[in-house]
Amino acid sequence: MWFVVTPVAAQQTTETAPPLAAETELPYNQLPIRYSESTPRDPVSRLALRLEREEITLKRSGPSGVLKELLRELQVPVSSQLLVFSKSSAQAKLIKPTTPRAVYFNDDVYVGWVPGSSLIEISAADPDLGGTFYSLQQPAEGEIQLRRDESCLLCHLTRHTLRVPGHLVRSFSTDALGNMQAGWSRVNHETSFDKRWAGWYVTGRADALGHLGNVFGEASPAIRTPPPTGSPFDIKQRCDLSGYLSAESDVLPHLILDHQVHGHNLITRLNYEARLQKPLTALEPLVRYLLFFDEVPLPAAVAGNADYRRWFEQQGRRDPEGRSLRDFDLQTRLFKYRLSYLVTTPAFTALPAEPRGEVWKRIKNQLTRTGQTGKSILGIVRATVPMLPEGW
Repeated sequence: MWFVVTPVAAQQTTETAPPLAAETELPYNQLPIRYSESTPRDPVSRLALRLEREEITLKRSGPSGVLKELLRELQVPVSSQLLVFSKSSAQAKLIKPTTPRAVYFNDDVYVGWVPGSSLIEISAADPDLGGTFYSLQQPAEGEIQLRRDESCLLCHLTRHTLRVPGHLVRSFSTDALGNMQAGWSRVNHETSFDKRWAGWYVTGRADALGHLGNVFGEASPAIRTPPPTGSPFDIKQRCDLSGYLSAESDVLPHLILDHQVHGHNLITRLNYEARLQKPLTALEPLVRYLLFFDEVPLPAAVAGNADYRRWFEQQGRRDPEGRSLRDFDLQTRLFKYRLSYLVTTPAFTALPAEPRGEVWKRIKNQLTRTGQTGKSILGIVRATVPMLPEGW
């Protein structure tokens, strides 16, 4: 499937950071998971049902067909657009630096489109199943078909996704045609910036991060870091963007994607372990991740698409003082308040009660030890987060 997306810490504990969640195989098709036989309850499955019942139609518009209407129905903002030119997709033949693949996303849905293709690739973070994958075929004539596609698990059920159905952020250098050469298959907010975004375009004020975006034709991402240019990168220097919905591949959605994808995989891993009555190896890594313990600091301030920033911050509830877990910092770190907005997403709230309660217990214990900063976060959580356990 398409979405192969190959870290300033909160008050650090004195504990040694535990290893990442154990990546032993889990019987994802056995009871009570039954991944293949279970009906997803993510936004894409609900849209598929509405299309089947002919409650809605998706209208074609321009070279991208139904893409714009699809994003609107799934509540995915156009301003989230990211452009990847590495051939890390089932549609590799169509992807290259002059025709990158466009990726759009919100908290739990991802959409991929390549110019010249009748296929739109869609996936979601399902509350029960983890990563669920779909293909939408839009032939020039005839009925639009939106179907679940488990062939995507070939790439999306590996050690890079913690051995659960999930998503990836990859960073791979490419040759001049977009063929992948070398890089990393699990990028998240703990990944240093000199290893991020190879094979991707990056716009906005981000050059001072020393990232690997906007570069192709090199043998290895370790060879060259793009030098600061003093001005934002212009993708139109590399390709014709007339068929795309936006001319940007902005640094802010890049940072959010890096954080979100691995966080959801940790949540899914903990969900599976609990329901399968396995040791909860993902518990402590998830707590650390949600609290940004090991986030790589921003080496310089960044600025990006104002529309995306506005959209993202508006998705969160605010406490009586106007604060939200979605408030950006962007000077030395991603967020102002060091607890991830992922605790408000359906995937997290769907965790079984016992492990979810233990996550909240450990988060609260940590926040109560971090002075005024922790007190502020506790106030935000109590005012804005649903399904808090007793004692909060």
